[in-house]
Amino acid sequence: TGPNVFVADDLFWYHPARSLELAAALKRRGIRKRWLLVQSRTDLVANHAELLAAWRPLAQDFDIFFGLEAATNEGLSDLVKDTTSIKLHEPTLTDVIVHVEVPDDDTQQIVVTPAMLSIPEGTPGSFTVALKFDPGTTVSVDLANTNQTSLPITPKPGRAAITFTGGPGGNWATPVTVDVDPPADPNTASETAVVTVSGAGAPNPATVNMTVTDSTVVAQYGWPTPFTATRSIPPNTVVAYMIHVDAASFLDSLGVYVPVATGNFRMALYADSGGKPGTLVASMPLGVALSNTGSSTGDISPDVMTPIGFYWIAVHFAQTTAVGSGPTTQLGNQCIFSPLKLGDAWPTTLGPASCTMDVLLNLWTNHYHQ
Repeated sequence: TGPNVFVADDLFWYHPARSLELAAALKRRGIRKRWLLVQSRTDLVANHAELLAAWRPLAQDFDIFFGLEAATNEGLSDLVKDTTSIKLHEPTLTDVIVHVEVPDDDTQQIVVTPAMLSIPEGTPGSFTVALKFDPGTTVSVDLANTNQTSLPITPKPGRAAITFTGGPGGNWATPVTVDVDPPADPNTASETAVVTVSGAGAPNPATVNMTVTDSTVVAQYGWPTPFTATRSIPPNTVVAYMIHVDAASFLDSLGVYVPVATGNFRMALYADSGGKPGTLVASMPLGVALSNTGSSTGDISPDVMTPIGFYWIAVHFAQTTAVGSGPTTQLGNQCIFSPLKLGDAWPTTLGPASCTMDVLLNLWTNHYHQ
């Protein structure tokens, strides 16, 4: 708490990343001393000029001790630059070399921060990877992901390792960012994944447990609840009904209810143009088989963004097909177009139509949004 501080660590700033974090924390708390003295190495400071930039503003006067191995040429000549031995010297006696073994009990560890990660769907996140101890050389770590589809990471697993360098100027303690970018999807499940980080001489891998919190809203527009009656649609005849999409959302699929299913069907979504179908927005693949469960859906790939507004669901069949039909008390805007063969692509515009108010059919769209 006094105005003068002497840091007794004889190799201050050895962990550059932590030293920068400490300087930032002191600065945030508004701490500034009159005098600060630290001890370090010239090569460490030369390789990390950012340390001086971060620490110098923390004191009015700032001094650094840089140690010397010896003050004279004679002293330097008596040094044995071998970390495994010590030279004992006395001018009147014979020199003795004593071999010293210093076992290194530092076991390398991979440091991941945070180890538990929760990310909202559709929102990017990240975690970092670093090493706990100086590896002394260049090493790398590999990433493995149990769910790269729902919680994809970059660098991608198996494609790019993270490389760390050792020594005083190495980056082994500098956290490397791994990006996580969970895409929005049409389901409401909260997916999970485990990222395993291994290598760099660490006997045990580190893991990051990730969860994506799903706030997906699934919506259907049209009439998915089966009606009790049916109406037959002649083969190749295109029938379209107007719907209203009340939230900007992605179109995932189109659906139709046929109680007794045989043959193939196709559906498409058109924008509204003055109360009639306008321009094609999205369409199903050609010749999709009707499901024998009654409700059939066709996927839209890729999913299409649909702003709020009016649209038209269009359907046609390769054969005469009885589609679920509502009571005469429930009517909707309907347009019928010239026959379109099932093998032909949906046109950009459907052309002339016969439009009226008619009973509803079991046609609908499946959307999702965040």
